[in-house]
Amino acid sequence: MNRYIVECTHCKTKIEDVNKSIIVDDHRPAPYCSEKCVDSFYQSEIAHFLTQEKELRRDLQYFDKIIIDDQIKESYLKETLKDPQEIWQDTNPLGEKYYYLLSQFPYEDQTTFHFIIICKVFNSKPSFILHFTMGQDNRFINFYRTSKKIKGDEPKDGFEKEQMVIPQAILNEIQVLRSEYFAQMLERRQSEDIRYEYFPLYEKFLQETLDNPDEIYEQVENDKIISTSVKTAYLNESPFFYYVIGMKIKEVDNEVILPIFSFPTTDIELCKYFNKGQLIQKQVKS
Repeated sequence: MNRYIVECTHCKTKIEDVNKSIIVDDHRPAPYCSEKCVDSFYQSEIAHFLTQEKELRRDLQYFDKIIIDDQIKESYLKETLKDPQEIWQDTNPLGEKYYYLLSQFPYEDQTTFHFIIICKVFNSKPSFILHFTMGQDNRFINFYRTSKKIKGDEPKDGFEKEQMVIPQAILNEIQVLRSEYFAQMLERRQSEDIRYEYFPLYEKFLQETLDNPDEIYEQVENDKIISTSVKTAYLNESPFFYYVIGMKIKEVDNEVILPIFSFPTTDIELCKYFNKGQLIQKQVKS
């Protein structure tokens, strides 16, 4: 008997084994039951980025097409996904993040062109392509260089700000735990609690909660130390609690917390449920 109910974000089919669910976004741990459901869920955004490119080309009066063999195009796409020369990040009004990957390749007459991919990222890797295109016009290319540059000047830059090597087994375990905590939160939260679609607006409190928590709880699960950091915060003058659940691991001489799942809430009962383990830190407020 399953303790929690996990449903596909798109078709609402019950997912019996959360380990087999598909998650494509680090910043929105929404599970899907199949790749078909992922594709269907994002169809409106796929159509949006296609229309956006058509309108951009029209506005710039730039209609030249890069004509290359399909197999070569596929190899350029894979290379850009694997090791893009530039990575840019953009955020929509709800706080959802989009990644723009750019790489330059040789073209005819000793010229070059840029291969451009818009995608989602999960576990620091491109997970779902929303759109890709190619172009030579700098005005066209610069449109896809968005608000925040993550990689470009330094060859060691990447999706992660710090070059910390995390074993794949740990990443797999974090993915499983993320799905489990997400299911627990959905099952126990009250209907009047902060709506899930607004969660991206609260992500800016994640680092602050880790750096300066009001409380920290620790417990051992499957020989791993699970740390829960809690902070009282305000958004638009409305108070709430922000929770960051993470796994404590050792890196050289230091201990670091790898975030697994985070969420805002105003539900006191939900807080009591997630205040698990031993209280190891409590900030006394005057």
